[in-house]
Amino acid sequence: MSMRHQPNNAIHNLEVNVLSSTTPAVKSITESNLNGRFWLKLDGTDVKETLQHSVKDIWNGDVDLNDGQLEVLRTEYQSRLAWINSVHSTTEEDLKTCLETGLVNLELDVKFLQDAFKKATDDFRKKMNKKNANSEMLKGLNWEVVECNTLLQQCLAFMSTFKSDSVSRSAIKSTSQEYQIYLKNLFKKKRTAATHILVIAISDEQRNVKPYALQIQYLPYRSLRDQYVRYITAPIKDALTQAGIHVVGLVTGGEFNYLRTQGDTGPLHTWQLVHDSKEVVRKMSKATLESMLTYAGELDPEAFDKVLLDPRAGLSHAALTGQRPQSVEDAEKLLSYHVAASMQRNGFDCEAEYVSTVAAWHEASDGSLRGMGQLRHCKANYQMLNYIVADLMPWYQENYDFTYIDVKQ
Repeated sequence: MSMRHQPNNAIHNLEVNVLSSTTPAVKSITESNLNGRFWLKLDGTDVKETLQHSVKDIWNGDVDLNDGQLEVLRTEYQSRLAWINSVHSTTEEDLKTCLETGLVNLELDVKFLQDAFKKATDDFRKKMNKKNANSEMLKGLNWEVVECNTLLQQCLAFMSTFKSDSVSRSAIKSTSQEYQIYLKNLFKKKRTAATHILVIAISDEQRNVKPYALQIQYLPYRSLRDQYVRYITAPIKDALTQAGIHVVGLVTGGEFNYLRTQGDTGPLHTWQLVHDSKEVVRKMSKATLESMLTYAGELDPEAFDKVLLDPRAGLSHAALTGQRPQSVEDAEKLLSYHVAASMQRNGFDCEAEYVSTVAAWHEASDGSLRGMGQLRHCKANYQMLNYIVADLMPWYQENYDFTYIDVKQ
């Protein structure tokens, strides 16, 4: 997927072009279900982290959150490029004033490159002092140090040339090509490479008629926060409503997850929280884990042993023991209606309720399972919610007010 830089107003004008009710793509998805309810779906994919600058002066690979920062950086680059090209036609009287402008920019470059060089050196030394340092990572960090130092020396050399009393237009013209290469490499240090692309699509709630989803926008990013996701999707919802499309909400799935913050700084994916939890669990004793599982749901492990012996349940040993991590097929075998029915036949009613609740919730939340009615969808989600809050507020049937939950519990 291309991440070519475009003007900042391109995404803001989606309601005029992409989201128009007369656009063939939008028309096809709305005509498939005239009275349908539609969801905004967020998904994402990772991309190779690289910054590109073509011979046609096109930037690729940058983070562009539609906040104007990339546009400002691009404008600054074009302005400085125009400056070095304009020096050739400057009169001798105006040359001094023109050079003063260039020197101001170079002084700012010195500060930026000194900070970048110090950071690159600190990062390299920090990794170098580790016993298990990766050699490829060290090479990359070392190149960063060399590049920052080289750019700093080039910057100082240009300053020396422009400050010279004998400087002339011909002398500046002779350094013009080198200065343009310097600018190109300098702004690569100022740019931020995207590591992921957020894709925003609209999808019919039933998802039983093609097209199942229509991609309407993408954003190259490195990290995102919930607040920004809400900010960027609000105008899209308004544009869809104006186009006569009934938008009922926003869902996420696939590889993309909302980002949270851990501590004071550092946005991270939800999978990082899962990873951290796994690291903590690995250090726990078997007795501790068993006590936590017993407290969490009071589920009897024997219930699953009985199900494993029941051929009608369809539960495999690999699915029960988790031999294939991240296997969706095994997860669906472990928590299925067939497993719940087998537990009921064996007298494990509590365990059967838990499995059937999770299975229904999965069916309601998984976008790949189509044709589920809205009422059943709503009931499954509320059943899961009530199952969770039952431990936190046993009185939820009498008073469904979450403000009374003890958050320290």
